[in-house]
Formats: sequence, C-alpha cells, structure tokens
Amino acid sequence: MKRLRGGFTLLELLVVILIIGLLVGILLPVLAVARGEAYASVCASNCRQLAIALESYANDFRGLYPYAGGHIDWDALDPADQTRPWMRQVFDYAPVKDFYSGCPTYPEESPYHYFLGTRAAYIHNGNARGSVERKLIRFASAQVLGGDNQLSTLGVDDADKDDYNFQAVFGYSDPATWEGQHRGTVNLIFADTHVARYEDFVAQDMTFRYGTMSGY
Repeated sequence: MKRLRGGFTLLELLVVILIIGLLVGILLPVLAVARGEAYASVCASNCRQLAIALESYANDFRGLYPYAGGHIDWDALDPADQTRPWMRQVFDYAPVKDFYSGCPTYPEESPYHYFLGTRAAYIHNGNARGSVERKLIRFASAQVLGGDNQLSTLGVDDADKDDYNFQAVFGYSDPATWEGQHRGTVNLIFADTHVARYEDFVAQDMTFRYGTMSGY
C-alpha cells in the first residue's frame, strides 16, 4: 500500500504563496479604484441633496440663493454685515452638520468642504458681493452653483467657502489648488440641480457668469 502524504512540500507552499501574492497585487488596485468610486458617489449624493437645499432656499427667498460673506466660522457672523455663513443659511434645508464636511478624500482635515458659486453675482454687481439671482441665470444646466472646493487657501474653519473672487475650482494656481479629490475629478452642482464630475473646466458644459458661457 502507498503511504498517504502528510502535507505540502516546501515547493508547493512557495507556489501557493506566490499565487496569493499575485492575486493580492491584482486585487488591491481594483479595490482602491472601487473605494474611490464609492466615495465619489457618496459625495455626488451629498451634492445632489445640497442642490435641492439651495433650490428650496431660493424658493423661499424670492429666487435668491444664499448670500456669501467673508471667512465666517459656523457659529459666527460676518463682522462686515452681520450675515451668517451660507452653510448656516441653508441648514434648515439640510439639517445635518457633518453633511457639509464632504467626503473622507478631502485633502485637508476640515469640517466644511463645499463651496458656494457666487461668482456670477460678483461680476454682475461690479465686483461686489451679492446673492445669485435665479431669474438672471440664462443657462441653468451650465450655471455652477457650488461643489467640491479645490482652493487650499480657503480657511479650514470657514463655513462660508465661496468663489465670489476666488477660483475655488479649476483655479490653476498650484500649489494653492488641490488636485480633484475623486481620482482627479470634482463634483459640481448646477442650477438645474444636476450634479456632474469634471477634471477641468469644459467651456460647453459650464459657466460662472449669468448670461455667457464663460469661466472666471
């Protein structure tokens, strides 16, 4: 009778270890991509909820979106005009504070992530602050109302991040601008409440002005 084998040989164990190592090497990048896409999807869902909150706010305030001031902490008022940060202004419509911190891929530990698109009002008012007016928006599906902030010089504790005179997204001002946190892309909110991901400014898809398809 033949004797039964008691276990694996050293060569067989090495082959198994090699195969496992190869599988791990193949799977880890795939898992990292999948995790990144999951974060991006969660962030896009947050942006969609924020878009609805902004629209609800405008419905209650004669078509005006929230007013953005300077650097304002969550519980503070702008010393210039006593306004609350825009995140507090829409808090009744999206009443979860952690919601405004964005996703874990944000490159800085910050409780407030998203920016408000106020550039159109700034230009329309002769380089002065103001609320974006819905009735003045000519291209609703292209009007940028907010999204992922890329500008690293906006304050960590600023609950009023906006682009009234900053290029908060696609800024071309490295190192002040981070790379898009969703595998090189950012989520943007548009005035028709849709959300889309972009890695750069696309002239035919977006505008930061009321009446023309234009960048900053």
